[in-house]
Amino acid sequence: MDFFKEFLADVPDSGFSEDKLCDIYVQRIFENPEDTKRFKWGVSVMRFTGDNLEEAKTLATFNNYKLALDFAKKVKEVFSNKGYETYLKGEIDE
Repeated sequence: MDFFKEFLADVPDSGFSEDKLCDIYVQRIFENPEDTKRFKWGVSVMRFTGDNLEEAKTLATFNNYKLALDFAKKVKEVFSNKGYETYLKGEIDE
């Protein structure tokens, strides 16, 4: 968890509410759209209050898929602990 501490510091505090949703995505981020062999793994968050999108951003990029997936799981845990209904999505190979 210490490795990800700097990234996780930006996770907002929601308070507990039933209409707080958070989707965490693991996805490929291509440096050049024409070169599909060169990419990094991104971990992105889409945060909703009801039907309203509150935030959408990429939290971090990694060269390694496993590291990105581990980070995404930690982000999911943090958002869950802050009262969000969370879902891990994207290229999840489990």
